[in-house]
Amino acid sequence: MDKDKIFIVQRRAIKERIDSYFFKKSFTDLREKLRRKNFIRVGTIIKSWNRGDGPRTGYYAEEQDDKVIFLRVNNLKNNTIELNNVKYIHRKIHETKLRRTQVTKGNVVFAISGTKNNLGTVSVIPNSIEEANLNSALVRLDLDYSTIDKYFFCILFSLPFIRIQIEFIGKGAAQNNLNSNEIASILI
Repeated sequence: MDKDKIFIVQRRAIKERIDSYFFKKSFTDLREKLRRKNFIRVGTIIKSWNRGDGPRTGYYAEEQDDKVIFLRVNNLKNNTIELNNVKYIHRKIHETKLRRTQVTKGNVVFAISGTKNNLGTVSVIPNSIEEANLNSALVRLDLDYSTIDKYFFCILFSLPFIRIQIEFIGKGAAQNNLNSNEIASILI
């Protein structure tokens, strides 16, 4: 092989990212340590996952309407939900078209889309929020709580060794994304 030539590889043959940034020694050392240690994949403790939906034209509610909180990635902060700049949807939409994306207090919410800083953010719906709904950048996770505490799970996802894994597997230009297989592959 001529080292001065560039070879094109078929996309499906690539198993990992090939951008040079992720082959820095700090990343490669961490991935090697994680492979050798007694870690488990997140997928082994996720019982189910339910992705949010929308928003679509006509879903958003005005202040005077009967409304329900519509959570977006920017509402997930410090392992809980902040309602600064929150949006609302019509209750009728919440109870009909978006029934499967409803969340209540105590549910675990995970950001599957976002910037490098908020991708993979995990929060628990606080007791102060009786009901809400999720947009398409969020998923509700049902975890095996006999294996892990939901608040501990949230804290794990703010630790550097998890953040590096998320940065490595997240794809996209301005907006990064994770799918269910990628989330399942994260080692904890």
